[in-house]
Amino acid sequence: MKHNSDFKYDWVFGNTGENIVRDLLRGDKEQLKVEVKTDRRMHKTKNIFIEKVSRGKESGIETTEADYWAILTGDKRLVIHVETNLLKTVLKEHESDLTTGGDNDTSIGYRISVNQFMRTILHYIEKDGRVHSA
Repeated sequence: MKHNSDFKYDWVFGNTGENIVRDLLRGDKEQLKVEVKTDRRMHKTKNIFIEKVSRGKESGIETTEADYWAILTGDKRLVIHVETNLLKTVLKEHESDLTTGGDNDTSIGYRISVNQFMRTILHYIEKDGRVHSA
């Protein structure tokens, strides 16, 4: 994206992002569905666990109908918000990270370091090139 130092351009660009976040936070069910996954251990392990199967049945990312996922630390001080389709693309890159987890290891999911998770997300955002501009 070409740099533009015009305040009006920057304001419109920033305002678009503000509107997206406001709609997400408002929880308007007619607009966007958000699945919230609170990870009690993420801030300690530095890993994210995204469930795929629970007790032998598809669950989590496999059954979601949400437009976005919000991954929240157990202390509720950090939220990672990601489009579900982008999340699914990222998880395809991490098939080797499938492992057991959850309560009594009754789930199968992706255990990915937060750093690697964010690097992979940013890689796909850069590759996609979709930056919503004015």
